[in-house]
Amino acid sequence: MAAASIASYHKEPVYLVDFSVYKPPEDLRLDRQEAEEKAKSWSMYSEELRDFMVKVVTRSGLNQSGTFLPAAVNPLLSKEPKYDMATAMEEAKAVMTGAVEDLLAKTGLRATDIDILVTNCSIYCPTPSLSSMLVNHFKFRSDIQSYHLGGMGCGNGVMAIGLIRDLLQARPNSIALFVPAEITTYAFYPGKHKHYMVANCLFRMGGAAALLTNKRHFGRIAKYQLMHNVRVHTGQSDDSYG
Repeated sequence: MAAASIASYHKEPVYLVDFSVYKPPEDLRLDRQEAEEKAKSWSMYSEELRDFMVKVVTRSGLNQSGTFLPAAVNPLLSKEPKYDMATAMEEAKAVMTGAVEDLLAKTGLRATDIDILVTNCSIYCPTPSLSSMLVNHFKFRSDIQSYHLGGMGCGNGVMAIGLIRDLLQARPNSIALFVPAEITTYAFYPGKHKHYMVANCLFRMGGAAALLTNKRHFGRIAKYQLMHNVRVHTGQSDDSYG
């Protein structure tokens, strides 16, 4: 009996059919040297902070004139940074809906074709959630399985893929939409402590949307098939947790 049960069990394939990366509008493009001059009008500005941020940015590998920031925290567009919840939602909507709209257009799927929705953003976790925001915007079906993951830093993406894999194993013949983003407006630090300024130096506007499925006919056109998803949790270690 046990042998028969094991023999009859098989894992569903998990295909990544396609993905889209959000491209912000050109008016949000950030030129580092011009931003240095404009930021002098901000009340948080100091020469010491400027020197520190320039050092971090120039060594980061970021394109010095090819990244983007939302208007609220962009020195080229804002007289003072604005980083409240409502302003952060404006960025979240632009980034996440933009990525999803592009992906649906690329794949020819409709919002009603989506069975599972997973979003992730570590720092900005509003209520209603970002996944609920997308459900409302795109009018996804009322029986969609919807989840938002937050507060887990850069590990969020790996955890989300693991969650989607498990959901697709439990729900045959399904399509999952994964929408990751980190909202720079809400991650902005307005103070003067250098060790908190790294996010201001490195975080930029962006997000993505990926379509995953266990439907076997998508295997012919899928870009990738998920073979392994491995992660460990080191929270039991005081050194890791701290």
